[in-house]
Amino acid sequence: MNERSIYKLFIAFVLAILLTALFGCGRLVPIEPKAINETAVSASIKFPYKGLSPQSLTKIVVQVTHADIDTIRKELILSAGGAKGQLEVPTGKLLTFTAIAYQGTTAVLSGSTQVKPEAGKTATVQILLNFLVPALILTPPDTSLSLGSEVAIYLEARHCTDLGTIGARLLFDNTKLQVVDLGREDAFLKSNSGSINQLKFSKDNTNGSVDVVLGVFPASAAVSGDGKIVKIVFKTVATGMANLAVSLDNAADSDLGLFDKNANLMDALALGGSVEIK
Repeated sequence: MNERSIYKLFIAFVLAILLTALFGCGRLVPIEPKAINETAVSASIKFPYKGLSPQSLTKIVVQVTHADIDTIRKELILSAGGAKGQLEVPTGKLLTFTAIAYQGTTAVLSGSTQVKPEAGKTATVQILLNFLVPALILTPPDTSLSLGSEVAIYLEARHCTDLGTIGARLLFDNTKLQVVDLGREDAFLKSNSGSINQLKFSKDNTNGSVDVVLGVFPASAAVSGDGKIVKIVFKTVATGMANLAVSLDNAADSDLGLFDKNANLMDALALGGSVEIK
């Protein structure tokens, strides 16, 4: 075997060793370095009012953006107390964290904040959500009281534009709560010099529901902004946690939903609450 043949064999042997190191099961030589400039971030969501229930939401997604990175997205875990999740993000950059809450495929709440995570530390990011669509909420959304006492809870409109008709159903645990008084709060719906057409306004303690359908007349007097619609006074009849759910489900009942001055059904959000009875 001549010297040139020996040289070729030596080159082939060296290449074989390198390929084994690169692609063998042990992978002795990494193809790319492991990122060391990332840290964990715990993200938690705050609703517009403490105690509001996320039960009508489908999902909440957090996205992290910066000019120098690809957008990072993470769907959070929804629970009765809100939404939480953890994600890995780069350090040393002022990152924008944006949370978007969805009802079906419609974005209904959104909020953002900026944080500059430090290496070696777990950052906690809290994002306050604001309404993107009209909403019906309960105030106070979360309350605690003793057995046999009474509490007034209001059904309120938020973030409305040209609101003409409200159709809502409040569902409550009738084994723990009973409605003792139901009344209208007219100031908001009359704020554009209109009158109120009461189509449905009733309580049902047997089935645990309150039905409200109110229209503004004439349609040109439709209202915008925030305001109280209904006052419900509950009496507690048993201890425990009683959930309150607000429904605007037009597919289940054509009377339900928020409608504009042209009688068009609007994308809208309903958020419930709870009463703790001790």
